[in-house]
Amino acid sequence: MQIRAHISPTSASLPPTATTVVIGSGITACSLVNALLQKDLDADIVVCEARGLTSGATGRNGGHLVSSAVADFSALQADFGTAMAVKVAAFTLANVERMFEVVASGELGPGVGEASELRRVDKVLALRDDGAVGKLEASLEAFEANMPERWKGQMRMVGKGELEEKYKLRNVAGGAIGKGGALWPYRLITRAWAHLLSQHPNRLRIETWTPVTSVATSPSADATQQHPYLLTTPRGPIAATEVVYCTNGHTGHLLPRLRQRPGPGGGGAALFPLRGTMTVQDCGPSFPDEGARRTLSFYGSVKVVLPPPPTPNKNSSSNNDPVFDLGLHYMQQNAATGAVFIGGESATAADMLNADDSRASATSLARLEGVLRAEFKDEVWSEKKEEEEEDEVDVP
Repeated sequence: MQIRAHISPTSASLPPTATTVVIGSGITACSLVNALLQKDLDADIVVCEARGLTSGATGRNGGHLVSSAVADFSALQADFGTAMAVKVAAFTLANVERMFEVVASGELGPGVGEASELRRVDKVLALRDDGAVGKLEASLEAFEANMPERWKGQMRMVGKGELEEKYKLRNVAGGAIGKGGALWPYRLITRAWAHLLSQHPNRLRIETWTPVTSVATSPSADATQQHPYLLTTPRGPIAATEVVYCTNGHTGHLLPRLRQRPGPGGGGAALFPLRGTMTVQDCGPSFPDEGARRTLSFYGSVKVVLPPPPTPNKNSSSNNDPVFDLGLHYMQQNAATGAVFIGGESATAADMLNADDSRASATSLARLEGVLRAEFKDEVWSEKKEEEEEDEVDVP
């Protein structure tokens, strides 16, 4: 997130009622509240955050601002038809553009773009096997054949040689270069919240360290009641006209039916947390400093790594569970410091489907610690830059 976290506002006491209670304070909640404050001038909004402001997935995000519309297009076609694939792809691409528009407009406050280091970059996709190259080529062809003119030209395929020579990569079969962006999400959203509070001090309250433990219909609720929902928190109850859950994988804790498996007739749903793993790495002075120009993603096939059989007299445990390597590692580099943000998953199901973000998957961390040396050529890992070596003079 950042050293010295942003302030986390909390009032002395909770309001007894609110028009809207929003649970969560990440990018989804911030976007929603911004829209509500603009469109409903009578809205009285309370944001309840279980921990510090923007301390969940948004605050811990690596900062890729990209759409996977091209890579996903063929799969979307197969699952939902061409018309819906076009709508989904256009929506995700428009989402990226909207971020740049909102920040440039000043709607989220002055200086937010500079503070969050929002920038346009090339999105480099490095594909680890021929199968992945073929799938992307087919999906790109379908994308170009069906998307409106506005969205065409998002990506071009590149060969193995260009990736090896220009980007100093290895273990690649081919890839693509596309349009993308990068930013520091925690800085963007915390500053946006501060701006909204300053603009709407009488209509917006943010209550951090206020976990909502349950949401229920008020015992006296009827069709005419103004505040039919009762939210329970350790700091007291709040009655609300409406409740909005911006809680990601934690939503099933408050709406248990979302954790039910889909029924034979299509009823029910299944919503579980998915814990991602993100690292920040110092790659040394010779590592390419390209944070202002590009991000990289490394794609391969999903792999299942089976553990060795348990030794005699040893009880089985999660250590004996298979490890799922999702085949994707995504990387962006801070344009000011050169620090590399890289994430990806190589974990057991128990580690992956887990809401506890106080710890990280040991297998994912081990994979991330070695992935950059596996993907980049040896020449980027020397201890000194070439110009430093040239400046050295032997003294007799």
